[in-house]
Amino acid sequence: MRIPDMFGRKMIPGIRRRPRAAVTAAAVVTAVALASAAYQEAAAARDRRRFPPPGRLVDVGGRRLHMLEAGRGTPAVVVVPALGDGVLLWVRIQRELDTQMRVAAYDRAGIGWSDPPPRGPRTIDGAARELHALLVSAGIEPPYVLVGHSVGGVIARRLAACYPGTVAGMVLIDSSHEQQASRRGVNGWAHGRSTYLRRALRRQLRSSAPAGSRRHCASCATSRLTSLARSLPRTLTHTARSCCRPGSAVS
Repeated sequence: MRIPDMFGRKMIPGIRRRPRAAVTAAAVVTAVALASAAYQEAAAARDRRRFPPPGRLVDVGGRRLHMLEAGRGTPAVVVVPALGDGVLLWVRIQRELDTQMRVAAYDRAGIGWSDPPPRGPRTIDGAARELHALLVSAGIEPPYVLVGHSVGGVIARRLAACYPGTVAGMVLIDSSHEQQASRRGVNGWAHGRSTYLRRALRRQLRSSAPAGSRRHCASCATSRLTSLARSLPRTLTHTARSCCRPGSAVS
Protein backbone atom coordinates (compact mmCIF):
# COMPACT_ATOMS: atom_id res chain seq x y z
CA MET A 1 0.00 0.00 0.00
CA ARG A 2 1.31 3.42 -0.96
CA ILE A 3 0.76 6.43 1.34
CA PRO A 4 0.53 9.91 -0.24
CA ASP A 5 2.85 12.55 1.12
CA MET A 6 2.06 16.23 1.69
CA PHE A 7 2.43 16.95 -2.05
CA GLY A 8 0.14 14.13 -3.06
CA ARG A 9 2.95 11.81 -4.14
CA LYS A 10 2.70 8.22 -3.03
CA MET A 11 5.45 6.82 -0.82
CA ILE A 12 6.40 3.30 0.16
CA PRO A 13 5.86 2.64 3.90
CA GLY A 14 9.07 2.74 5.90
CA ILE A 15 10.98 5.00 3.52
CA ARG A 16 10.80 7.82 6.06
CA ARG A 17 12.30 5.59 8.71
CA ARG A 18 15.54 5.12 6.77
CA PRO A 19 16.91 8.66 7.34
CA ARG A 20 16.09 8.29 11.02
CA ALA A 21 18.03 5.04 11.17
CA ALA A 22 21.00 6.66 9.43
CA VAL A 23 20.95 9.59 11.87
CA THR A 24 20.73 7.22 14.83
CA ALA A 25 23.64 5.14 13.53
CA ALA A 26 25.73 8.26 12.97
CA ALA A 27 24.94 9.48 16.48
CA VAL A 28 25.95 6.13 17.98
CA VAL A 29 29.23 6.08 16.04
CA THR A 30 29.97 9.67 17.09
CA ALA A 31 29.20 8.89 20.74
CA VAL A 32 31.48 5.84 20.70
CA ALA A 33 34.28 7.85 19.06
CA LEU A 34 33.96 10.64 21.65
CA ALA A 35 33.92 8.12 24.50
CA SER A 36 37.02 6.43 23.09
CA ALA A 37 38.83 9.75 22.72
CA ALA A 38 37.88 10.81 26.24
CA TYR A 39 39.07 7.51 27.64
CA GLN A 40 42.32 7.84 25.72
CA GLU A 41 43.05 11.31 27.08
CA ALA A 42 42.07 10.45 30.64
CA ALA A 43 44.11 7.24 30.66
CA ALA A 44 47.12 9.00 29.14
CA ALA A 45 46.99 11.72 31.81
CA ARG A 46 46.72 9.09 34.53
CA ASP A 47 49.68 7.17 33.12
CA ARG A 48 51.82 10.31 33.02
CA ARG A 49 51.19 10.81 36.71
CA ARG A 50 51.74 7.18 37.68
CA PHE A 51 54.73 6.48 35.46
CA PRO A 52 57.17 9.39 35.10
CA PRO A 53 59.83 8.98 32.40
CA PRO A 54 62.89 7.03 33.57
CA GLY A 55 65.17 9.08 31.31
CA ARG A 56 65.21 12.67 30.16
CA LEU A 57 62.96 14.52 27.74
CA VAL A 58 64.96 16.29 25.03
CA ASP A 59 63.51 19.16 23.03
CA VAL A 60 63.71 18.47 19.29
CA GLY A 61 62.10 21.16 17.17
CA GLY A 62 59.44 21.98 19.75
CA ARG A 63 58.63 18.36 20.57
CA ARG A 64 60.06 16.30 23.40
CA LEU A 65 61.65 12.92 22.78
CA HIS A 66 62.47 10.56 25.60
CA MET A 67 66.02 9.21 25.90
CA LEU A 68 67.42 6.81 28.49
CA GLU A 69 71.20 6.70 28.97
CA ALA A 70 73.54 4.52 31.00
CA GLY A 71 77.32 4.37 31.39
CA ARG A 72 80.12 6.49 30.02
CA GLY A 73 82.60 6.33 27.21
CA THR A 74 83.07 6.92 23.54
CA PRO A 75 81.93 6.09 20.96
CA ALA A 76 78.40 6.10 22.32
CA VAL A 77 76.22 3.09 21.54
CA VAL A 78 72.82 4.26 20.27
CA VAL A 79 69.95 1.77 20.18
CA VAL A 80 67.41 2.25 17.38
CA PRO A 81 64.37 0.20 18.51
CA ALA A 82 61.91 -1.79 16.43
CA LEU A 83 58.72 -0.28 15.05
CA GLY A 84 56.58 -0.29 18.19
CA ASP A 85 59.32 -0.71 20.80
CA GLY A 86 60.79 1.79 23.23
CA VAL A 87 63.46 2.12 25.87
CA LEU A 88 61.93 -0.32 28.37
CA LEU A 89 62.89 -3.35 26.30
CA TRP A 90 66.56 -2.28 26.46
CA VAL A 91 66.92 -1.42 30.15
CA ARG A 92 68.37 -4.80 31.10
CA ILE A 93 70.94 -4.67 28.32
CA GLN A 94 71.90 -1.13 29.26
CA ARG A 95 72.49 -2.18 32.86
CA GLU A 96 74.72 -5.03 31.76
CA LEU A 97 76.83 -2.78 29.53
CA ASP A 98 76.95 0.46 31.50
CA THR A 99 80.26 -0.44 33.21
CA GLN A 100 81.95 -0.77 29.82
CA MET A 101 80.39 1.84 27.56
CA ARG A 102 77.81 4.55 27.15
CA VAL A 103 74.49 3.17 25.89
CA ALA A 104 71.57 5.37 24.87
CA ALA A 105 68.10 4.21 23.82
CA TYR A 106 65.17 6.39 22.84
CA ASP A 107 61.43 6.40 22.22
CA ARG A 108 60.53 7.50 18.72
CA ALA A 109 57.83 10.15 18.41
CA GLY A 110 54.50 8.73 19.55
CA ILE A 111 56.11 5.84 21.46
CA GLY A 112 56.55 5.61 25.22
CA TRP A 113 57.15 9.00 26.83
CA SER A 114 57.90 10.88 23.61
CA ASP A 115 55.50 13.47 22.22
CA PRO A 116 53.36 12.54 19.20
CA PRO A 117 54.87 13.16 15.76
CA PRO A 118 53.67 15.99 13.53
CA ARG A 119 50.79 15.35 11.19
CA GLY A 120 51.50 13.64 7.92
CA PRO A 121 53.11 10.38 6.85
CA ARG A 122 56.05 8.97 8.74
CA THR A 123 59.05 8.08 6.58
CA ILE A 124 62.43 6.45 7.09
CA ASP A 125 64.08 9.73 6.10
CA GLY A 126 62.08 11.52 8.75
CA ALA A 127 62.97 8.93 11.38
CA ALA A 128 66.68 9.26 10.55
CA ARG A 129 66.54 13.07 10.74
CA GLU A 130 64.62 12.84 13.99
CA LEU A 131 67.25 10.57 15.54
CA HIS A 132 70.12 12.77 14.38
CA ALA A 133 68.44 15.90 15.75
CA LEU A 134 67.84 14.10 19.04
CA LEU A 135 71.50 13.12 19.38
CA VAL A 136 72.62 16.67 18.63
CA SER A 137 70.13 18.21 21.08
CA ALA A 138 71.07 15.66 23.76
CA GLY A 139 74.74 16.59 23.46
CA ILE A 140 75.85 13.11 22.40
CA GLU A 141 78.74 13.71 20.03
CA PRO A 142 79.68 11.42 17.14
CA PRO A 143 80.91 8.96 16.19
CA TYR A 144 78.17 6.51 17.15
CA VAL A 145 77.83 2.76 17.18
CA LEU A 146 74.26 2.18 16.03
CA VAL A 147 72.30 -0.89 17.16
CA GLY A 148 69.31 -1.33 14.85
CA HIS A 149 66.57 -3.78 15.76
CA SER A 150 64.03 -4.78 13.10
CA VAL A 151 62.97 -1.62 11.23
CA GLY A 152 65.51 0.23 13.39
CA GLY A 153 68.15 -1.39 11.20
CA VAL A 154 66.80 0.43 8.15
CA ILE A 155 66.72 3.71 10.08
CA ALA A 156 70.30 3.15 11.26
CA ARG A 157 71.53 2.54 7.71
CA ARG A 158 69.69 5.61 6.47
CA LEU A 159 71.28 7.76 9.17
CA ALA A 160 74.71 6.45 8.22
CA ALA A 161 74.04 7.31 4.57
CA CYS A 162 72.63 10.75 5.32
CA TYR A 163 75.31 11.83 7.77
CA PRO A 164 78.67 10.44 6.63
CA GLY A 165 81.38 10.29 9.25
CA THR A 166 78.99 10.14 12.21
CA VAL A 167 78.80 6.33 12.43
CA ALA A 168 81.80 4.32 13.60
CA GLY A 169 80.05 0.94 13.55
CA MET A 170 76.73 -0.79 13.30
CA VAL A 171 75.07 -3.84 14.84
CA LEU A 172 71.93 -5.16 13.13
CA ILE A 173 69.64 -7.36 15.24
CA ASP A 174 67.03 -9.24 13.21
CA SER A 175 67.02 -6.20 10.94
CA SER A 176 64.40 -5.44 8.34
CA HIS A 177 65.48 -5.09 4.72
CA GLU A 178 64.63 -2.35 2.24
CA GLN A 179 63.15 -4.85 -0.22
CA GLN A 180 61.60 -7.05 2.43
CA ALA A 181 57.95 -6.27 1.76
CA SER A 182 58.21 -6.11 -2.03
CA ARG A 183 59.95 -9.44 -2.66
CA ARG A 184 57.64 -12.28 -3.60
CA GLY A 185 57.99 -15.92 -2.70
CA VAL A 186 60.77 -15.41 -0.15
CA ASN A 187 60.38 -16.46 3.49
CA GLY A 188 56.65 -15.97 3.77
CA TRP A 189 56.42 -12.71 1.80
CA ALA A 190 54.62 -14.36 -1.09
CA HIS A 191 51.68 -11.96 -1.12
CA GLY A 192 53.58 -8.71 -1.49
CA ARG A 193 53.70 -5.54 0.55
CA SER A 194 50.06 -4.38 0.57
CA THR A 195 48.65 -7.76 1.59
CA TYR A 196 51.21 -8.09 4.36
CA LEU A 197 50.34 -4.66 5.74
CA ARG A 198 46.63 -5.42 5.72
CA ARG A 199 47.18 -8.70 7.56
CA ALA A 200 49.46 -7.05 10.12
CA LEU A 201 46.85 -4.38 10.82
CA ARG A 202 44.10 -6.99 11.17
CA ARG A 203 46.16 -8.98 13.65
CA GLN A 204 46.75 -5.91 15.80
CA LEU A 205 43.21 -4.53 15.62
CA ARG A 206 41.57 -7.87 16.32
CA SER A 207 42.27 -7.44 20.02
CA SER A 208 41.20 -3.78 20.18
CA ALA A 209 38.55 -3.04 22.76
CA PRO A 210 35.42 -1.16 21.64
CA ALA A 211 36.44 1.75 23.87
CA GLY A 212 40.00 2.97 23.82
CA SER A 213 40.89 1.29 20.53
CA ARG A 214 42.90 4.38 19.60
CA ARG A 215 44.98 3.87 22.74
CA HIS A 216 45.56 0.21 21.89
CA CYS A 217 46.61 1.10 18.35
CA ALA A 218 49.07 3.70 19.64
CA SER A 219 50.65 1.15 21.96
CA CYS A 220 51.09 -1.25 19.04
CA ALA A 221 52.23 1.53 16.67
CA THR A 222 49.68 0.43 14.08
CA SER A 223 48.47 3.98 13.49
CA ARG A 224 51.76 4.72 11.66
CA LEU A 225 52.56 1.25 10.37
CA THR A 226 51.41 1.66 6.78
CA SER A 227 53.04 5.01 5.98
CA LEU A 228 56.32 4.06 7.67
CA ALA A 229 56.60 0.63 6.07
CA ARG A 230 55.75 1.94 2.61
CA SER A 231 58.56 4.48 2.87
CA LEU A 232 61.24 1.79 3.05
CA PRO A 233 63.77 2.51 0.30
CA ARG A 234 64.03 -0.24 -2.29
CA THR A 235 67.81 -0.40 -2.23
CA LEU A 236 70.63 0.96 -0.14
CA THR A 237 71.91 2.75 -3.24
CA HIS A 238 68.60 4.57 -3.38
CA THR A 239 69.07 5.35 0.30
CA ALA A 240 72.36 7.14 -0.37
CA ARG A 241 70.96 9.03 -3.37
CA SER A 242 67.78 10.24 -1.68
CA CYS A 243 69.17 10.86 1.79
CA CYS A 244 68.51 13.88 3.95
CA ARG A 245 69.43 17.31 2.76
CA PRO A 246 71.34 19.64 5.11
CA GLY A 247 68.99 21.85 7.03
CA SER A 248 65.98 19.64 6.49
CA ALA A 249 63.30 19.98 9.14
CA VAL A 250 62.61 17.05 11.41
CA SER A 251 59.43 15.26 10.38
